[in-house]
Amino acid sequence: MKTTSVIAIMLLLTMCERVGATGALYVRPLNSSMTHQQMSIRTFDATTTIDNQVATTTVDQVFHNSLNALVESTFIFPLPEGAVITDMAYWFNGQKYTASIRVKEEAQKLYDQKIRKYIDPALLQYFGDNVFKMNIAPINPKSDVRFTITYIEQLPYEYGKINYKFLLRTTGLSPSPLERVSLKIRTKTSAMIRELVSPSHGNTPENKITKISDREYSIQYGDENFSPDRDYILRFEYQRDGVEMNVVTYYPKATDSIGSDGFFATCVIPPDSLTATIGESRTIVFTADVSSSMEGERIIKLKETLNEFLKRLHSNDKFNVVLFSTNVVMFQPMLVKASSENIEQAKKFVYSIGAAGLTNIDEALTSTLNLDFDSTENNSTIFITDGMPSWGELDIAKIIVSSKKLNTNKTRIYVYGIGNEPSKEFLNELAIAHGGYAMFINNADSMSIIVQNHLERISRPILTDLTIEYGGLLINDTYPQQLPDLFYGNQITHLGRFKDPGDYTVTLKGKIRNEEFQLSKKVSFHTEQGNKSVSRIWAKTKIDFLLNQIQKFGEKKELVDAIIDLSTRFNILTKYTALYADPDDNTTNIAENHNIRNNSLFTVHTIAPNPGDGNLSLSIAIHTDNATLLVEIIDALGNRVALIAQDHYTFGEHTLQWDGFDMNGNKIPAGMYFVRINVNNQQFSTVPYIIH
Repeated sequence: MKTTSVIAIMLLLTMCERVGATGALYVRPLNSSMTHQQMSIRTFDATTTIDNQVATTTVDQVFHNSLNALVESTFIFPLPEGAVITDMAYWFNGQKYTASIRVKEEAQKLYDQKIRKYIDPALLQYFGDNVFKMNIAPINPKSDVRFTITYIEQLPYEYGKINYKFLLRTTGLSPSPLERVSLKIRTKTSAMIRELVSPSHGNTPENKITKISDREYSIQYGDENFSPDRDYILRFEYQRDGVEMNVVTYYPKATDSIGSDGFFATCVIPPDSLTATIGESRTIVFTADVSSSMEGERIIKLKETLNEFLKRLHSNDKFNVVLFSTNVVMFQPMLVKASSENIEQAKKFVYSIGAAGLTNIDEALTSTLNLDFDSTENNSTIFITDGMPSWGELDIAKIIVSSKKLNTNKTRIYVYGIGNEPSKEFLNELAIAHGGYAMFINNADSMSIIVQNHLERISRPILTDLTIEYGGLLINDTYPQQLPDLFYGNQITHLGRFKDPGDYTVTLKGKIRNEEFQLSKKVSFHTEQGNKSVSRIWAKTKIDFLLNQIQKFGEKKELVDAIIDLSTRFNILTKYTALYADPDDNTTNIAENHNIRNNSLFTVHTIAPNPGDGNLSLSIAIHTDNATLLVEIIDALGNRVALIAQDHYTFGEHTLQWDGFDMNGNKIPAGMYFVRINVNNQQFSTVPYIIH
């Protein structure tokens, strides 16, 4: 019979703002339909390494089942947007089992077969938007469950600062305070760090920030009896005066099984000293969704945002406001000067806005791009929507093609998606097709601030017509396939693979205010150096590209197969794969065997056969020199029906037998029973056992 341990399923649900139970674990008796009860998080420890802008985080959590019953559980938690899970492990009897990537359907089938037999695999699945649901079963009464998750992410850069956000608040729905929470962070960068702070937790006794050098910091945060009220945020800023270009590489080892070509990530960041060009005239159109889904708080925030937009126009700007739902309504039929009179009239137009109707994105873009833009001027459109097209043209590929044909005056479109309904793939592609970028706003409260930042961003010079040359280095499979323009406060990351390691000169070329710009840097693309996370970020970027192709052309077999191949080779969880761990499976990596003699009194190796006819063999290892071992068979009500062992045992392996008869010499009938093991009245284990 196989020993009870943790069976884990991770299922992606929805954005964390929509999950009321984020960070909570609920349990109910196994195979029952009873209402779930909350289970406590005992300890929560995380370790993070930040190498330039690549963060690798491992979360180690222990949960406690306080019920006197064998239970199944549901645990819901988010990860930061853009993070990808690369490893999962769980513990049983002091031994760590690490998952490997499988095709999703195969892993699900294996899991289903095991759960019916009460055997202990672990399965982690991903569905999108980085909120996960973990089902765990069976969990022994009054026992702990320990598992670890490792994820990597490229940290966001905005307005000269890099932010690391740890979702600490997600532990807050534990029914009782955590016994311990800790977070250890080590940052190491190639550029000098001007400032490193924690806006959320400061520099306090429980959150110590230590400067090791100008390029390296250590952060330790810890607390006990802990109930979180906010996420942990770390923010640092590089010391930079001009355009910066950093190249990070990784050359695979033979054991990596990810091919022989190397990987590179080239990051380009504009200077912080770019001054706003107040004297330059702008043409800005604000195109906003006022369909029924914008009713309530969203329409109020939209009006506030539009008024802030009008306040920030310059006297030599031209503008218009375009509102769309089922139909399109414009402030004026053409572009108008940003005179005080026109702005006051526009404010009255904004005041009259109400939310009603469907979402006609195609007509909104058509009406906007048919305005009298001048191709010699700085033209831009701020496009806000909280949904997908539901009226007019519904084919998003046709909408993008049509809008590109209409955009003959080089109008950049900057897209803002509100909430969780808009398709990120669609809005990203729409923005890129028109030389802009897309941003996504989860909380309507931040709409006004984000648009204000956008107006600041487009008032400063833009690095255009960018190309990166790698000085003769053979590169392939690069993303993005065409470099976008670089806006103030943004950055560009160019990823790819390379052959023939060596020293090469990397050159960035482009234009600032229509003047030629060039920056060169000597880079070593060597076999003996690198950051392995670069390979996974490249793979994630390619997977995102392939997912976008599926969004446009459907689930073609070759696209799905390519994603599965990348997922399995780079150990990255996707919607088509799952992380699967099973101690019975020799393809599962049993990564770590703890010093059990020090950490536990015994280990149960096998209880077999299970299910069986009552003839049972139990293999157990004792890890103490003098152990009093008690092994019983108990029924579903907790009554002892048979005694297998009650004696002293020495250190080492032992095999115990049972013939299926109770203490009165009667054959035990078919049903659900439990093998209960007790050593020295200190350590317990209860394993389900089925007699058929």
